[in-house]
Amino acid sequence: MSHDTQSAQAKDEGSTTERNSLDADEKQAAAQGVAHKIKTSVEKNQAFPASQRNDSLIRSEEKNTLSWSKVLKAFSKFFAFHYYEKPPSPHSDRVIPRVILNGCTTPDEHYDRIEEVRIHAKNQRSLKGLEAIGFTYKFTPCDRHPNETCTKEKYGSHPCPCGTRLVHMSSNTLITKVNRIRYIADGDMYEVVVRLCQEYAQDLMMSEASLHWVSVCEDKEEGNPIRILVDHDFPIYGDVCQDAAHGSMHNNIGVQRILEDDYENSREKSAIETLLITTGKGKVRAGIFSRQHLLVSGIEASTALPMVRDAKRRNMSICILDPNARGDRYGMATYQQSMRVLFGSASELKKDNEAEQESKIGTGSIYVLAHSASGSQLTRYLQTDGSHLLSRIKSIAFTDSNHSIQWLKNHSQISSFFESSATLYIRSSNEERDYGWEHHNSGDVVNTTRDDYWLHRFGKTLTIWAGTTDHSLTNFTSHRHIWDHFDRHRNQDDEGNEETTNDPDHKEDEEESEEYNTISKDDAEKNEESHKCFCSREEGQEKNEESNNDTGENAE
Repeated sequence: MSHDTQSAQAKDEGSTTERNSLDADEKQAAAQGVAHKIKTSVEKNQAFPASQRNDSLIRSEEKNTLSWSKVLKAFSKFFAFHYYEKPPSPHSDRVIPRVILNGCTTPDEHYDRIEEVRIHAKNQRSLKGLEAIGFTYKFTPCDRHPNETCTKEKYGSHPCPCGTRLVHMSSNTLITKVNRIRYIADGDMYEVVVRLCQEYAQDLMMSEASLHWVSVCEDKEEGNPIRILVDHDFPIYGDVCQDAAHGSMHNNIGVQRILEDDYENSREKSAIETLLITTGKGKVRAGIFSRQHLLVSGIEASTALPMVRDAKRRNMSICILDPNARGDRYGMATYQQSMRVLFGSASELKKDNEAEQESKIGTGSIYVLAHSASGSQLTRYLQTDGSHLLSRIKSIAFTDSNHSIQWLKNHSQISSFFESSATLYIRSSNEERDYGWEHHNSGDVVNTTRDDYWLHRFGKTLTIWAGTTDHSLTNFTSHRHIWDHFDRHRNQDDEGNEETTNDPDHKEDEEESEEYNTISKDDAEKNEESHKCFCSREEGQEKNEESNNDTGENAE
């Protein structure tokens, strides 16, 4: 390379370095000038009193140095005009349904159908309301009973599918678990249909057993009215709501309430046996065990109607509580208030002697069917306001109850009653928890001797399988075993009673009871053998695991 070329390159590099240094100096000088302006504005602003300072001077200088903020502001105005100032769509809040209702082709038609159902059912109730929105209940016989209603065969290990089922009228389609979503959409429509179905099921129980509503409390400030379903001449010992005791009054569905003048006439029934039915918590109402099965399985499978029918056949009084009248949050308070009206309060009876107590609360035996959360409510009630009632309770059937015997450490009398033969616990199977659940038939005795958790919670209470994995169907699948349990204790109390021996169905009940006892013994032996097999299987698995661990350690 020539000497002239090298000198030219050196000059160019020198000039570039000089320009860079000048640019850096200019940038630094500009930054210092901006800082000086801000500092000057701050000093000027601080020279004034605090009340006269203008902080906008500082902010204006800072905004001038940040031109990108103006760009962002322009973009925000653009998006606000094009996206946020548009009028909302009238159906913008509607989500595209997973399944569109039968007869609809678009989501808008689907939602219009739901709104139509809601409007038509607004001032309707029971069966008329169902028919107004296109549904009805029909009795659907099974193959074994094509022309008549089956009776005792329905309540065996495998319940008969005969029953009163919900039908879609226009298509004459039976509502099932599979097609329910095609005819009854989730949400508002589901709630409307369920309300009407519950009212119709309650009307059936009222008509077949001569039941009526008794108002416990109708104070609107407290919430929804609390009512109970009882026989038309059932003796009421507590205080009913004020408006029901001053004359012949009717509720909104035309059912006459019991009046104070009728109490003395009804006391002659105080010695008659009583069946007390209580449901679990949630949105189910009096006498309803499952809202879903009320739609897809029928009234008999989901309500207390079969229990009511058999109680009337035995000439028993019936009481059905409604603990969810004001929501499950106030279930216990509603339960206590209802029981106080039916059977009085222990605190109010302390001052009375035994004869006076009997004259007030009666002497008839009480048989209790407590489902799910109502088992806990019964347990709590017997410890407090219902301690006087324990002497009248002859038998209890818990179905999937969630109570605990540990609550009764200071109540040995109640605890011993729960662990006696007078109490029966009916348990549904759990596919994940219970080994061999598919072999559990209704009435099979559960071997709880080696189940520490079960013994800790429920003690030595006799426990049988319900024959189902569905919690809501435990009352239906074990219906016959519940009545076998009640009848054994009824026969003990009524031994020698001519009215009982003259019952045409009494001999059949005794034969069923004897058969149930022999079956229970056989089932207990089978369950013991299966439990031994299960334990031996567990031991084998443990040995295999130990051997696998040993081989793994050796391999390492």
